[in-house]
Amino acid sequence: MVFIYCGNMRICFITNQFPPYFSGGDAKVVEYEANCLAKNGHEVYIITNSDIKFRENITLYSIKSKNTLIEKIRKFFGRTFDFDIVAFIRLRQLIKKISPDILHIHNASSMGLAPYIIAKWMKIPVLHTAHDPWIGCPLYHKNESLNICKPSFVKCAFCLLRHKQLPVIRIQPFRNYFLKDTLMIAPSIFMYNNLNSKGYNVRLLRNAVLLDPPIKIHLPNEYDKFKLLFVGRLTKRKGILDILHLIKQLDNTSLFIVGDGPLKNQIMAYIINNNLSDRVIMFNDLSSGELSYLYQYVDSLILFSSWENAPLTILEGLAAGKVIIASNLSSIREITKKNFSFLINDITELHSIIYYLSTHKKEKNLMKQRAKRYYLTNFTLKRHCEQLISIYSKLVANNPFSNR
Repeated sequence: MVFIYCGNMRICFITNQFPPYFSGGDAKVVEYEANCLAKNGHEVYIITNSDIKFRENITLYSIKSKNTLIEKIRKFFGRTFDFDIVAFIRLRQLIKKISPDILHIHNASSMGLAPYIIAKWMKIPVLHTAHDPWIGCPLYHKNESLNICKPSFVKCAFCLLRHKQLPVIRIQPFRNYFLKDTLMIAPSIFMYNNLNSKGYNVRLLRNAVLLDPPIKIHLPNEYDKFKLLFVGRLTKRKGILDILHLIKQLDNTSLFIVGDGPLKNQIMAYIINNNLSDRVIMFNDLSSGELSYLYQYVDSLILFSSWENAPLTILEGLAAGKVIIASNLSSIREITKKNFSFLINDITELHSIIYYLSTHKKEKNLMKQRAKRYYLTNFTLKRHCEQLISIYSKLVANNPFSNR
């Protein structure tokens, strides 16, 4: 018999980064969930590697040290052994102090296995939201297909050595000893199938978004062109350079870029060198309300990534009622429909799509309405939070070591 615990819970999130000092998708999901749970009367604690800023109804702790030597030691142990000894000591102190009912880990790759080992020793139910395949392979970024292998000790050790990493506890079969009691949360069927096929205990829980009320921002010129929006990390994987190369050929199109990353300087130089400053506008740092305004302002959202798990930017585009133009990936096909999106295999397909949307304004408006309805049916934060609380409640109710 399964009992569901319905009272208020003490929930501790662990994440590498947290807004406002980092606005990647994984950090945003933590923020959405933490705010929603706090509004529902639960005690919410967040332990992060980033700097922190006061939040009402949420208690934040940072394990980031101001001592550069300590941070260098952490980086060495984390990257070399997949175990951050400094984080382990600090996490153990904080988790003991908080005494949570649930430990929910979102992205703690920089801390290695430390939080999972602590949860196992302290007998705390633990969840891991798999924003990427790191949990199944610490070298997943070396694997272009992103399929997690089913390794033996020998296979995993040789793979690590080949990539100049010391095996030690990075060897996946050893890691799995500490992960076997972890409930994996997969935001996509793509990730669910990947983890489930390797024997992990997995639940599918779609990501969700909530756009803030729009705050108007100043734009350099009035744009009467077709307006595209790119939101995300400025990396090769996101395809931003491919998008830029094509925009150069499309005189009738403007591109708004929101994000930061290693390609930022290269992109800025490309804009200047190709005289695109009047059609390509970069925003380094926008508030949530300002981003909402930009979503409302543009005609379409574009994302041309080589791989994605469950991109929040697509969901934000749906919430704003925008036509989606994105890579034809299985993880994106999961969260879109043909009647409001265009999934492309080649960036040159953008030519005909923009022409179609520019000349079929009635159909474009219908596509926007369908996108908004699809968001309201599938990706609201209320729906996500209800499902998450149900998962938490079952774990707490069935934990024999719980004091609840």
